[in-house]
Amino acid sequence: MFTKKILIYIALLITLIRFFIPLHPDFDTLLVWLFILYIIPIILCIIGFKSDKLIATMITIPNLMGIGYRLFIFFNDFLHLK
Repeated sequence: MFTKKILIYIALLITLIRFFIPLHPDFDTLLVWLFILYIIPIILCIIGFKSDKLIATMITIPNLMGIGYRLFIFFNDFLHLK
């Protein structure tokens, strides 16, 4: 049976893979990549937050910042193309 701490370490692993293999998706598949690379670690950290709050917070905040950055770039590109 999975413990909640294992979920946090899976989220950390996904975040580290995303960090060291920089994927720059095109804007057509951006929402899919946002879900796979950013939302899944956040969901795992929310589920396992009670077991290790510090690591869960250290994973959640950069992922939220990444979502904000990607959406900012998407809307910036969208507005400048029109």
